[in-house]
Amino acid sequence: MINYVNNDLYTGMDSGKVPNPYTIINNNSFAYGIWEFELISRKGSQLKIIALKNLHRKVVLDELVQLGFCKRISNTDKELFIREDGNIISEVTTKIIQDVFYNSVILGQNDDIKVSFEGIEQEFSAIELRKVYFNVFHLIFNDSFLLHLETHDKKVLRDEKNCSYFFFNNCIIKTTAQGIQTIDYNNIVDECIWEDQIIDYNFNQVSNMECHYSKFIFNVANQEEDRVNSFKSAIGYLLHNHNRSTGGQCVILYDQAPARKGQPEGGTGKGLFANAIKRLRVTAKIDGKKIRSEDKFKWQSIQTTTQIIWIDDVHSKFSFEDLHSNLSDGWTIEKKHQPEIYIPAVDSPKVIIASNTVLSSSGTTNIRRQFILEFSNHYSKHIITGNEEPVKNEHQCVFFDAQDWVNEWTRFYTYMLHCSVYYFKNGLVDYEKKGLIRNQLLQNTCDDFVEWLDANSLLPDTEYNIKTLFEDYKSGYSDDSDIKQNMFSKWIKRYTDYSNLEYTSRSSSGTKFIKLVTKCK
Repeated sequence: MINYVNNDLYTGMDSGKVPNPYTIINNNSFAYGIWEFELISRKGSQLKIIALKNLHRKVVLDELVQLGFCKRISNTDKELFIREDGNIISEVTTKIIQDVFYNSVILGQNDDIKVSFEGIEQEFSAIELRKVYFNVFHLIFNDSFLLHLETHDKKVLRDEKNCSYFFFNNCIIKTTAQGIQTIDYNNIVDECIWEDQIIDYNFNQVSNMECHYSKFIFNVANQEEDRVNSFKSAIGYLLHNHNRSTGGQCVILYDQAPARKGQPEGGTGKGLFANAIKRLRVTAKIDGKKIRSEDKFKWQSIQTTTQIIWIDDVHSKFSFEDLHSNLSDGWTIEKKHQPEIYIPAVDSPKVIIASNTVLSSSGTTNIRRQFILEFSNHYSKHIITGNEEPVKNEHQCVFFDAQDWVNEWTRFYTYMLHCSVYYFKNGLVDYEKKGLIRNQLLQNTCDDFVEWLDANSLLPDTEYNIKTLFEDYKSGYSDDSDIKQNMFSKWIKRYTDYSNLEYTSRSSSGTKFIKLVTKCK
């Protein structure tokens, strides 16, 4: 089939009678749709022919706009390309724009065309048209040219100080301290939503939020009400994609049962906890064992739409101090062969660290930036050979499995949304830690010292002769001749770092005395 177009009614450049679908470029050039043609003289002859030369850039831009493509200015004043469908937007690369244009427009050109200009007719096959596209597409589908796309400036609908939004396939859920509200997508007119933040589920709230996951939280919190409430508040906090302008806290998941130095166990449910958050928030999971302070690309999996950073199973030398500036000032993300991005503190992702070993938490900056949850051994105590599946055995299902959870998803989402409401009502709810101090000492001193400390509780605001304490430790608890009094003193200082105590010392007549002074709260 041939599409025939001509300008028989065209009577000259000055007449203004230029019928569609032609666009006159100059006396010898015109465009038909996205194709650009030129009237040229045949070599060695005064006869003129119409030559297919290029893609008409203005029409290409118009086509891209019709396909939903535009640019958006990021919070660092850098441009990114997006595609909008209704009020849903998604970030795209230049390659994606090129592919969509090729599949939608170029491959859609299946017919030959015949053009008539200044009384000259010329026919062009679909193959010839595509050949021209392949010759010049690189001049159009590049960052420099695509910056001519229209600018998209709709406000993104996102969490605010006192509310959270959850985007499901069929509706939007808003949570506040007052409860749960359902919003229809049709009511969102002047705002837009990132596509990758939409939860692939049709949600309908149910009154019964008792579910396998709520029982799981009850179990890992050692079935203690204060700890259950702390877990619920942490879930709500992590689901709240909003921070103070000075940043937020990192939620750290530990095992309650003390682990011997160099012999971490795990299996308590920390991964399931983080996976539940991942079901509702865009999560970048980072292998904690591979993080190195000097690696400038260690955060490159984080995107502008990331809501949770899950650092899993950090190595023993992981420095929490490396996160201080991120938690306080925002995230600067360096990516290989890509522009750097910056996420300000108020928009920053929340951070989960799951660790089988206790991180250093001495110093007020560390303590202020950490919210710690201890996981009981309710499930891990059943692991003997390593092949057991205690969660599956107790709950008779695989968590988050499409088949096992057919009738469970709604109750799970309802429970998680109620945790969000609980957080808005109560904030982060702390509890008295059970094994944290002991775990910290085991990881940073030695088993013998912790055993000695258990048997010889050092009373606060009481003065001790450090030499007498050291000799008692050496005579009854340690056979290690390499341990010196200096190291023993450092261990006692470390104990005060993890407690509400301050280490003080004085010397009198060559004798050193120490006192552990209670800090004012």
